Amino acid sequence: MADDAGDQQASILAWKVAVAQAEQGEVPEASDLTLALGHQLLEAEEHALAERVLAGLVRREEAARRLPGLARALVDLGHAARHQNRPAEALEHWGRASTLFEQAGATDEAARMYLASGALLNRQEKPEEAAERFSRAVELARQDEGSEDNDPAVLPQALHALGHVLCELGEERGVALLDEAIALAQDSSASWYEADFTDTRARGLWALRKGAAAVSSALTAADLFAASEDAMASSNAELFAAYVLLEQERAEEAASLFRMITEKEDTARYLRMAAWLGLAQSLDLSGDEEGATKARLEADAAASTEDPDDGTGTGTGTGQAGTADSGLDNDPETD
Repeated sequence: MADDAGDQQASILAWKVAVAQAEQGEVPEASDLTLALGHQLLEAEEHALAERVLAGLVRREEAARRLPGLARALVDLGHAARHQNRPAEALEHWGRASTLFEQAGATDEAARMYLASGALLNRQEKPEEAAERFSRAVELARQDEGSEDNDPAVLPQALHALGHVLCELGEERGVALLDEAIALAQDSSASWYEADFTDTRARGLWALRKGAAAVSSALTAADLFAASEDAMASSNAELFAAYVLLEQERAEEAASLFRMITEKEDTARYLRMAAWLGLAQSLDLSGDEEGATKARLEADAAASTEDPDDGTGTGTGTGQAGTADSGLDNDPETD
């Protein structure tokens, strides 16, 4: 109740009391309560304290040979290490957890851990190793497909992650995996994820230097985001398409798209600024020096404008055509 109310400190205190009472009474729920305490400490960003609690739990679960509890404790211990900038330790903990989940037949949980490990490796710019983890996640998710306990979200997420990384590595089969992820999102009526996966497909195509297809996919993603009422992600996808056009020296088409983004009332400041700068580059390419100068002045004005809703946006792109960022830096969190 305290956590639902946003009072993390009260929640932590309640879990601490519960753990103390359970340990005094030697009740079997003590391990689950300790895990809940460690999880709450992670939510409160008390990472060092969470690590101490979870490391003790790992030792106890290992000594008692309670393997399911050990696996779950290792998951959160890995998050504690990751948040303290110790990725190697996080990968070690998640690797052990993955093995334990597989041994227990919990393929969904194992797949999620391979996804988390792959995302962390991808963030460390180790795409080949990331692809190996994502590939294993896909294998496990396919094994579990159709079972009663199957989580239908795991396979499309795994396909999305693997497809993106393979495209970045120059492997065209990544596009087919992204197409499969999109089809699964369509089948489950997960419209926002269909948009997100389509956006990643555009960036993957551009990584493969398929410009025309990348633009088409990005504009489709923009329409899907708009239908899902995510205006910022929609503009972000359009911005990506415009930059691809610009890098292909299709200046007039790029300028039209950049202008459209600047004219939208709900465009975030950072997107509007990027669009004005893109328009300036397009006009430079077309030989319109006066128009380019005016566009740069508008970019400067946008940069100095207060925007209470400004931020990184809910979309997956960066606004730069050379970057195929699909949001894979976000590994599965502790919830």
